[in-house]
Amino acid sequence: MELTFWDRIVRAFQYDHAIWHNIFLTIIYVIAAACVFFAIRYIRGLIQKKERFSIAAFLSILIGPLVFPVILFLILSIALGGASSVTPGQNMVAFKTSDGEDAIALSTANFLANETGRYGTHGRTRYYAVALSPETGEEIWQTKLERGGEAELLGKTGDKLWYFTGNGLQVIALKSGKTLAKTTDFKGIQNQLPKQYKNYIVKNQFVYFKGLDGQFYQINPKNLTGQVAKGGIQATDFPESSVSGKRFETTQITTNPGNNQLVAFLSDKEMQSIQSGGDIETDLENERSYLYETKFVEQNKVAVSPEQKVSPQAFIAGEFILDPNKKRPPNDAFHKLTDFESQVTDTNSSSYSADYIRFARLTGGLGLSTSSKYLPLTTSKGDWLIWHCETTEMASNLKLSAFNPKTKTVSWTTDLHTSSISNTARQGDKLTLLSNGYLLEINLKNGDLKGYSFENDRFFSKKPE
Repeated sequence: MELTFWDRIVRAFQYDHAIWHNIFLTIIYVIAAACVFFAIRYIRGLIQKKERFSIAAFLSILIGPLVFPVILFLILSIALGGASSVTPGQNMVAFKTSDGEDAIALSTANFLANETGRYGTHGRTRYYAVALSPETGEEIWQTKLERGGEAELLGKTGDKLWYFTGNGLQVIALKSGKTLAKTTDFKGIQNQLPKQYKNYIVKNQFVYFKGLDGQFYQINPKNLTGQVAKGGIQATDFPESSVSGKRFETTQITTNPGNNQLVAFLSDKEMQSIQSGGDIETDLENERSYLYETKFVEQNKVAVSPEQKVSPQAFIAGEFILDPNKKRPPNDAFHKLTDFESQVTDTNSSSYSADYIRFARLTGGLGLSTSSKYLPLTTSKGDWLIWHCETTEMASNLKLSAFNPKTKTVSWTTDLHTSSISNTARQGDKLTLLSNGYLLEINLKNGDLKGYSFENDRFFSKKPE
């Protein structure tokens, strides 16, 4: 996915966001046009005078004037182009275009280098609202955001996208990318717009913010008017951090409804502590773990048998992805299977208290609180999705696998080519992932990956392993 030297040369002769580059490139093209004109004139003169053609004279006219400016242009373009970068924001919105095609809207920070050397790289950053096709990486529209600081997508209301620009708000039409309103257009509340992302939120098709006077305000997306909020918002609704993406919830423990047992990721270290009867502490490091199908309780004690391993495949830091749209029913077997007291027959035993604590530490460390809320994210084929790492290193690339709980087999595994995911969105059997440098789309039926590299402005596709 990295650009080759030839790719960088080809990229240099394409227009981009750098003004100096576009002016220099235009001058190159003008000189080239002039060289072609004089070369053709030279040939016509030879024909009229019936003189002998000289290849050296022809090349000196056609190429000579271009040599120095082109070499200088390539040196500057490759050097500064390599120092420039495009970084996506952490938030995104999935929508359908007017043609019914899938699209993703987000913000990008485009850093354009104008100087690089021993004292570092200098330049400027401009922020844009962008809509891309996750299928091809093709740009659908791009709109320059107001200057003011770090920009980020807040969310969507109807057919409008709301962006924080560092100085206030900018509203953009979802389908066309046209700017509908800027900070100065919000008459009456303009002076109350905060300059921190965490003081804005999109909720129930309204935009709320904490005014500079300490009051909560709401903006009606239909007429873009604002007023002091009379309800529907409270301080706890606003994000605690400046920018945070939206990722799926994950857990290391869930239940297989087919046989009324728990399915959990356990490392060899965790298995040893369970079998030894000592204190149980779940692994916090990126260790190899295996899937076990068990009840965690046998003869009134915490127990897991090696024979309960359901698959020989190891997962490094494996976790099930949960579906926030599918809440776990109150009568689900999971609740009983994670209640130690309901599974033992002798609560007066001398070892009951110790085993109760061991059971609570084990299930709690595996993600009991999260898994009790939601069911696993399931594909149309009935597979569960599993995050896991490629290696035990902290910055390891992530992988995504589909596990069939009925056949207890892995249907496919795909390398995501990134070590972090900031945002996720699912549309049918397509899962879109946003990372610090890529927009990825995975076909959940077969694991095929399509991706777009923001840094290299390149689309790529990969088959599962």
